[in-house]
Amino acid sequence: MLPAACPDLSYEDLKGVADGVAAGEAYREAILPEAAEGRRAEIEVQLLAYCHLDTLAMVRLWELFRGEKQLPS
Repeated sequence: MLPAACPDLSYEDLKGVADGVAAGEAYREAILPEAAEGRRAEIEVQLLAYCHLDTLAMVRLWELFRGEKQLPS
């Protein structure tokens, strides 16, 4: 639904974490005691980018459902 409702938003441009499954896996990797600090920092950046886009997508869809925005033509 996102590409039809918000063609300017895409998860394809994200590096590393680009969907919910990958987000869960990355989080589990980051909390491992043996995870390297550099890898944890990399995962943090990826998760923040994914969560930012995911939240923005939900807001845009909510605006559409409430009638505040129109589907792009």
